[in-house]
Amino acid sequence: MTVYGIDTSKILHRDSDYLKYIKTMRPCPHCGGPSDPHHVGRGGMGIKGSDYVIANICRKLHILCTGPYYGEKRVQDDFGLDFQQMAIENLISYIMYLKCKIS
Repeated sequence: MTVYGIDTSKILHRDSDYLKYIKTMRPCPHCGGPSDPHHVGRGGMGIKGSDYVIANICRKLHILCTGPYYGEKRVQDDFGLDFQQMAIENLISYIMYLKCKIS
C-alpha cells in the first residue's frame, strides 16, 4: 500500500500470528471476554498502526474507541485502561509465549 508516495509495507508491520495470539490468548482486561485487537494510535485516517501496538479489548470497547462519539482517550479514562501499557504487556507476553514454544 502506498500513502503519499510512501510504501507503508516497509514501515507498518503486519503479523497475522501475533493478531491470532492476541485474539485467542489475551482476553479483554475490562470484561474478561474475547479480544478484538485495537490498533493503538493509528497512523491516520483509514491507516492502521503496526500490529505490534495492539490493545486487547472486547468488541464493545473497540466500537466505542473507533466511533464518532467516544474515542480512544475517553475509553481509557472511563474504563481505567492504558492502551500503551497493554501493548507493551502484550508484546512481553507474546515473546514469552514464543520462547516457551521454542524450548
